[in-house]
Amino acid sequence: MRNTALPWLFIFILFAMATPVDAGPWLSRKGDTKLIYNHWHEDAPDRPIVAARRQAVGTATIRFNKLHLEHGLRDNLSLEVIVEHGARKRGLLENEERLGRVGVLVDAPYLKSGLLPPFVFRGIKKLLPNLRYRRDKAAGIGLAVMMRDTDFDNRRDRHYGRFESLALGDKIHIGSFSILQSVETGKTRLDGIDWRQNLYRFELGWRDRISLGTEAHYFEDRRSNYAALSHLTTLSWRWPGKQARIKLMVGSKRETNFKQADIGVLEFELTF
Repeated sequence: MRNTALPWLFIFILFAMATPVDAGPWLSRKGDTKLIYNHWHEDAPDRPIVAARRQAVGTATIRFNKLHLEHGLRDNLSLEVIVEHGARKRGLLENEERLGRVGVLVDAPYLKSGLLPPFVFRGIKKLLPNLRYRRDKAAGIGLAVMMRDTDFDNRRDRHYGRFESLALGDKIHIGSFSILQSVETGKTRLDGIDWRQNLYRFELGWRDRISLGTEAHYFEDRRSNYAALSHLTTLSWRWPGKQARIKLMVGSKRETNFKQADIGVLEFELTF
């Protein structure tokens, strides 16, 4: 491999893995299967290939397709399989990456915690003493083995490692309305790689059918000075009487030493 290609390969690997954490706090029930398809697209105009080479600029595009399968083995244990394929392209230069992950999600009831401060509910009860609400808190731990394949300049690099995650969720139902908050953190360990991925999600919903919210994704490489922070506005709609959902996300991402990138995400979810 030419030496001039090494920085590009390194940066591509970082960008490709800066995708949302997957293991959610609410596990699938026993016998239920959840299938999620996610298409992630980034476009960063006039981005240098390497920070030190400002003259080498051009539009950089990242696109990833991810298939996420979760099956409830028990009410407190789920099997998770993730397959991901994507590419980063700038001009005639393009890199491809494939990722596979197999693991389990375990319910962690002792870690359940409300994500809204207690005084919020005390204040609401005093203002509206007859108000009825339902609260659903969840916590899940994920453990998985993973494989990553990268094709660059007619060379293939393959690495194996593990992924660990923790997710907390807090959803409050008040009549037809709902408020959801969740936080997720993940740790990726591959050969010579130590990454951290974090996610915060907030949603306002109506009748468990329509929700509007925001997400913040943070990615950090512990072995370099690279970090990325993404902010997305989300809109999702669930088919009435169906276990199907569509979700749209748009936003931007800021990265160490690079300009801002625009993000668009389309996601389909089906439970059966």
